[in-house]
Amino acid sequence: MAKTTRDAAKRRKPPRKTVPAPSKGAATAVLAPDVSTIKESREELASIIASAMDAIVTVDAAQRVTLFNAGAERMFACPAKEAIGQLLNRFIPERFRAAHSRYIEKFAATKASARSMSTQRPLAALRADGSEFPIEASISQVEVEGKKHFTAIIRDITARLVTETALREAEARFRSVFENAGIGIMMIDGNSAILEANAACEKMLGYSNAELRGTPYIKITHPQDVEMTLEHTRSITNGGGGVIEYEKRYVRKDGEQAWARVLFTMSDGSADKPHHFIKLIEDITQRKHAEAKAQRVRARNEAVLHKYARLTDREREVLWLVVNGRMTKNIATDLGTSPKTIDVHRARLMEKMEADSVAQLVQMIMPVRKSLAIRGGAAKTPTDAD
Repeated sequence: MAKTTRDAAKRRKPPRKTVPAPSKGAATAVLAPDVSTIKESREELASIIASAMDAIVTVDAAQRVTLFNAGAERMFACPAKEAIGQLLNRFIPERFRAAHSRYIEKFAATKASARSMSTQRPLAALRADGSEFPIEASISQVEVEGKKHFTAIIRDITARLVTETALREAEARFRSVFENAGIGIMMIDGNSAILEANAACEKMLGYSNAELRGTPYIKITHPQDVEMTLEHTRSITNGGGGVIEYEKRYVRKDGEQAWARVLFTMSDGSADKPHHFIKLIEDITQRKHAEAKAQRVRARNEAVLHKYARLTDREREVLWLVVNGRMTKNIATDLGTSPKTIDVHRARLMEKMEADSVAQLVQMIMPVRKSLAIRGGAAKTPTDAD
């Protein structure tokens, strides 16, 4: 049994070779590296280099390519067999070659083993067909048997730059729309604090964007509209989005109230960027004032029509003649009665119409003259006159 265990142990342990110790006459021996392990490590490294998505290029001290992986073949559109032994300058735009050579010389003189080659602007590389493309790269150096070798890991950032450019352009377009929109645009965070407001909001509310930023949205809401605003916020939050349209009042910086038509929605959030609310705010204060004025006029005219309905036919005849500027004597002649009787009729109609003077009576009647069916003897009604 013991023999079997020892035999198994021997099979598990690879044989070790020994080499003489460096010092002459030394009694000890140094274990030599396992050749199979080294081979496996090299194969594993070669596999990693071959399968890497980035380009991996190694050059010697003379800047000649000694390694050109599959990623480099795809990136530079050049087979490895054509690249090996060639100067690295083949893959560098001519205007950058001198600067690159100086960079490598300075790097070789340092003790640094690796560093990024990134600058404020993207580096440029050259494909086999002569087309340029942007890259970012890192470089490392190692010395083997007294000879320097430099390895660069290169990434094509064309797609990333296209995306970044598109994002910048989209941001610029949004910013232009945001700043120049004829209606107010307001962004609000998840805690109902204002993130940003555009120029139209500033004009409508009298506050600057700096003053509004960080202000609770409810603070500029008319007290009578606070609960409605909170309910809309709860509704759009719990409903997971959509658009809500409503009218509300704001309180301006000067204390006056401003009416607005609001389109309210919520942006999609993420783990690193929580949702926020967007409000499109149309100033409808003037429209509301016009509507209120029109309502007052309608109410006043309806009151006049109601008062007019209480007049007798004779009083209506007298009213129309009075409105047309006829004197009492002339009215009496037109109606075939005495001036005293006309005075009585005029006094009664003035009382019923609640007018203190003929001028006031005219002011009341003229806006509704087309609605009144006045027949004043020989006098023409407004309908007839028109």
